[in-house]
Amino acid sequence: MKKQLAVAVVFMAVMVGNAATIDVATKPPPPSPEQGQYLSYETFINEVEAGLIKAVSLGEYSMTGFKTIGGKEEPFKCFARSGSSQDPLLLRLLKEKNVSISIQPAPKHEFGVWQVLWVFLPIPIVLVVVVVVFVYLVRINRKIERLLKDKPAS
Repeated sequence: MKKQLAVAVVFMAVMVGNAATIDVATKPPPPSPEQGQYLSYETFINEVEAGLIKAVSLGEYSMTGFKTIGGKEEPFKCFARSGSSQDPLLLRLLKEKNVSISIQPAPKHEFGVWQVLWVFLPIPIVLVVVVVVFVYLVRINRKIERLLKDKPAS
């Protein structure tokens, strides 16, 4: 019984760890002080329309740049769901408002061995757990059948 409990705990730890990794990977990191204030996409668009944004650098899923607040320029960062550098409506709006635009090249995604193992390792672990549970249930079933055969008829 202790062995099955230990296997279940290890299995749950691996699954929770895997889910936590996916959650961390999908959340945008908070901006550093030199990146300035974080703006929501809606706020960014409103500030572009108001003429507060002076320069922007468009990345695949983020935008950084400078906005004017009280006569001085301050940095900002904004995350967008779609590829901001390929959004024709956004590019048209930025050009209409005379915003200086630069486009960052898309980063190359390189996967390390540990990242690949962390993603795919739970699959064989789940298969092993399923096989172990199945074998265990078959053994229990055989023991019950033997006990029922050996039991004298009353």
